[in-house]
Amino acid sequence: MANGGSDNSQLPKILIAEDNEQTMNLMFRYFSKANERGDIVCELHKAFDGEETIRKIEEELPDLILCDIEMPKKNGFDVLEHFNTVRDTIPYIFFAFCSASQDERIKAFKMGAMGFISKTKIDYYVTTLQIQAWLRLASLERLKSSSLSKS
Repeated sequence: MANGGSDNSQLPKILIAEDNEQTMNLMFRYFSKANERGDIVCELHKAFDGEETIRKIEEELPDLILCDIEMPKKNGFDVLEHFNTVRDTIPYIFFAFCSASQDERIKAFKMGAMGFISKTKIDYYVTTLQIQAWLRLASLERLKSSSLSKS
């Protein structure tokens, strides 16, 4: 999802963790459209289960994680729990991507998730603005972490 042949190293990274291939394809189409419009220019990564998601978190160091709750091997809560153990060494923000029940949302927020996108009601403009805001927060978090480590 980068602009032409430009350098991807400075693009924000988004990791989509979703076991349903149809939903994954839908998300990639959404980000293709957002990229074509210049609304969200990013580098996309995908994972199809919780264990792969955990591995990609450490390999790719994404700025934003859009994570399904119900996945094989490890669920979204397991991923969030692992993320919380490395949060201090990898400064970025975790977001759950799911159609979660009220109880799941409360549990996820208490565990450190910072937002939700409902899979059943994706409004292009609202979702785009939400993701743009999360990416700005992730960028600010990285800058803050970088300046603290230099002091």
